[in-house]
Amino acid sequence: ASTGGTWLVVSPTGGNLNKGATQNILVSTTLAKVQSGPGTYQGQITFTNGPAHAIVTVIFSVQAAPLPQLNSNITSFGIQQQCTFQQTMWRCPLITLSRSGTTIGNLAWTATGNSSIKIIINPASGTLQNGQTAAVEIDTQRVACDTAAILGTITFTGPANSVTVTMSC
Repeated sequence: ASTGGTWLVVSPTGGNLNKGATQNILVSTTLAKVQSGPGTYQGQITFTNGPAHAIVTVIFSVQAAPLPQLNSNITSFGIQQQCTFQQTMWRCPLITLSRSGTTIGNLAWTATGNSSIKIIINPASGTLQNGQTAAVEIDTQRVACDTAAILGTITFTGPANSVTVTMSC
C-alpha cells in the first residue's frame, strides 16, 4: 500500500495474505503536515497486488478553531466612565466573552492583563461550548490619573487568535 499525500499514513504498507485471508490496516492523518489550515483535503491509498491495484480515496476535513469574541466588539473602556468604585477597587463587569463560528468542540480561553497597576480578571480562564457566553469582570485599584490615560490592556486568548481590550481612566 502507498499513499498520495504526506499527511496521509497507512500501516502496514505491505504483507502477505493467504487465499481468503484478511488483514486490517490503520489509516491515519498527520495534522502537522496539513500546512494550509482549515479546509478539505483529498488523498489516495493505492493497494497493489502484482499487476492488480485498488485505489481508495480519503477525504479529510479540518474545521477552523472557534475564536474568542467580545460583546459588541468592545475594544476599550474607561474605568471612571463605565465602572463602579466599591471600597478600594474599580469594578468593571463590562465584558461578555463568546465564541465565533459553529465549529464542533469547545473554546478554551485565557485572559491576561498587562499594566503597571494591579489588574484582577475574574474569571481569568474557562471553556466555552457553542452558544455559551462568559461574563468577565475586570477590577483594578484606585488610581489617580487623567481621563483617557491608558492604564493597561487585557488580552483574551484562544487556540487560533487573541482579542485585546484597552483600559483607560
